[in-house]
Amino acid sequence: MSSILVSALYALAALGLTLSFKVTKIANLAHAEYIVIGSYVAAYLTLIYIDPLLSLLVSALIIGSIAIIIDELFYKPLYRRGATSLQLFVASIVNIC
Repeated sequence: MSSILVSALYALAALGLTLSFKVTKIANLAHAEYIVIGSYVAAYLTLIYIDPLLSLLVSALIIGSIAIIIDELFYKPLYRRGATSLQLFVASIVNIC
């Protein structure tokens, strides 16, 4: 049973990475970081006795907002300056650190 759950999580992560690559044309390596932060937020909200489904929704909204803010403040200025896709890829590695 746990292998099915882990496989589903890997599939969702791969789907999200594929969708973000198709939209932005950048292989964003910070995608896994967003998943981990969202998981910690959802776990924390569940630990303080918030309904698990509500905590997942709130976590998705929070991490989505963080991803949009990082895109607007970090990637868009580089893209406007004419950065190549390789430079944006390296910037996503730096974003992880």
